[in-house]
Amino acid sequence: MKILCLQLKRIGDLLLTTPAFTALQDAYPHAEIHVAADGAFFSLFPCLPVHRVLPLRRGPASTWLTLLRERYDVCLDFNASDRSSLISFLVRSPLKITYSRFEQRPFRRSIYHTFIPSILSQRHTTDFHMDLLTSLGIHREGLPLSLKLPSDSIRQVNDLLASLNVTPPFVVVHPGALRPEKYWLNERWLAVIRHIRQVYSLPVLLTGSPSISEQLWLKNLLMNQEGLWHNLIGKLDLAQLAVLISKAQLLCGVDSAPIHFADAVSTPCVALFGPTNPYQWRPRNPSSCILGPHTVPYHPKDMGGPMESISSETVISAIDRLLSDSLISYHPTSEDSTCEPGPK
Repeated sequence: MKILCLQLKRIGDLLLTTPAFTALQDAYPHAEIHVAADGAFFSLFPCLPVHRVLPLRRGPASTWLTLLRERYDVCLDFNASDRSSLISFLVRSPLKITYSRFEQRPFRRSIYHTFIPSILSQRHTTDFHMDLLTSLGIHREGLPLSLKLPSDSIRQVNDLLASLNVTPPFVVVHPGALRPEKYWLNERWLAVIRHIRQVYSLPVLLTGSPSISEQLWLKNLLMNQEGLWHNLIGKLDLAQLAVLISKAQLLCGVDSAPIHFADAVSTPCVALFGPTNPYQWRPRNPSSCILGPHTVPYHPKDMGGPMESISSETVISAIDRLLSDSLISYHPTSEDSTCEPGPK
């Protein structure tokens, strides 16, 4: 049996679909699970808990030939975008499944056999992806994100840490994001990093993407390094970043892919949410702390707010809470943080 999953959206969506991949493998232990994903995230593919990942968008012609030649018993389209619908149309499969929210779009009824009702705005994204499996009689709740850490990436990160003379425990700070509205103020990042260095004396590893716009935003922060961190911005691929986060005592970052990496490898995480709603996107590992202008418990219709509404004191308090729980040698003298870990 072969099952094809189409997940062509961003890294976060791909990571939040991994519980569905796990549930499929549990339900069909002898099946081959293939995933078609955006080729831009190629370095992440060895981490996915599936048998094969097919890179699309500028992928080699052999990828398209594979999709056309293979015969899949089931095709699960998690997007039903124009691009994924075209792929679903071309794929040979007797059962093609997507969400009922796409049923009225042009040609969808002639492409798919089954439409599953689920409303993205009213579900955590992981649950929304899991809902598509109900068409196969799979009803699972609470499965964690899942990543495999490639041995080559582990070795590369170990070599990098050795070259920096860094050994655990250390903290990873990831201040960048794809969307500029998620940027937090540079001076607040600087205050947070200074606190980690002065109070805990832990090495800080600064990570980020090679994006020019992201690095321009962080320019003022990077100018104030003062020997406070090791700058790894743009120097790690996605698999190496996942490995690095798995070794960290704590990750602190905005709502972007690294907080999902931390969720998958059970690294404590301080996640800053501003314009996006944690109801749909929050890490659900109990070692995560969600900060932002939203109220707990989170609600699907909660409105976001500017990142500036999150103070450096709030972030520092959350860091103190999580590090005091994980570092036996540390005994905080300040009051406990009021931040509670994100709900499961």
